[in-house]
Amino acid sequence: MLANTSDLFSTSDALIVIEYSATGRPALVSMNSAISACARSGRWQVVMSLLRLFQGEGVEPDAITFNVAIHACGQGDQWETGLSLLAEAWEAGVKPNTRTYSAVMSACGMSLEWKRALSLLRDLRESKLEPDAITASIATQSRERAGQLGQGWQLLEEFGDANLEPDVAS
Repeated sequence: MLANTSDLFSTSDALIVIEYSATGRPALVSMNSAISACARSGRWQVVMSLLRLFQGEGVEPDAITFNVAIHACGQGDQWETGLSLLAEAWEAGVKPNTRTYSAVMSACGMSLEWKRALSLLRDLRESKLEPDAITASIATQSRERAGQLGQGWQLLEEFGDANLEPDVAS
């Protein structure tokens, strides 16, 4: 068992300490902790390597794992990898949530892939998930970055029935 793993990770080095479950395989909490530590230090490549390493050891990722990995990819300007992870989550039977979609939309928006970001917004709604103020903000910012501000009003109308209220984060 591990004591306090938060002290073992730094932004320059990620020391991977694996806690084994009763099955003798690494535990999901260990995977999520290691991936989160690497994501915080901006190391998307290490995040992806760890994800694959743990999957090879039989640890199945959950929504938290995918959210963190997608966010790390977005920070690393790897929107295509983020989209692949979204598809992988669905294939693994892990239902993405609004945060998952927000992370992929943000990655696309930062790379001026605003049409993909808006497509993800539609996918989110088709998945019976409701966009939130952060999702709306990401979609609008994606268009602004791409010089599509004039089309932003149409987007806001799409959110009209979602009862979105701006907040500090958006």
